[in-house]
Amino acid sequence: MRAKAFTTPHTPHEPVYTPGKDIRGFTVATYNFWAGACNAAVVDHEVARDRDGWFTIVVSTEEDRPRNARPEHGVIWLDWGRYLDGQLTFRFLLRRDPMLVALKEAVDGGVASAEIAPYVPRAVHCSREEFEARGAGVLA
Repeated sequence: MRAKAFTTPHTPHEPVYTPGKDIRGFTVATYNFWAGACNAAVVDHEVARDRDGWFTIVVSTEEDRPRNARPEHGVIWLDWGRYLDGQLTFRFLLRRDPMLVALKEAVDGGVASAEIAPYVPRAVHCSREEFEARGAGVLA
């Protein structure tokens, strides 16, 4: 999955209301849907970004984790867990923020403005071998 990251305060070192940031924060987590258990999660400042502010998150089981799905390669990896009923959840703060309202409308409606389109996560399914060979290029 790949998208442009909103700028956020680096909590707890900066207050959530730090001026000049797009939003107050976000998390990404994998959950076992029926049990409600979190398998893995990251907070906004833990998400590796490239020099243009884009992030790549790989979600897989441990045995399918690509060797290059690591922060030093600009990639965050999340464990999908052992169960087939998992879900990937983004949580953004504050949900009434105009940029987040536009993001929700783009995701719900399937149409994004040019301004919000880069922030809409784009996901593809690929093999471990394909990601190891192409990295974030599998999303191109």
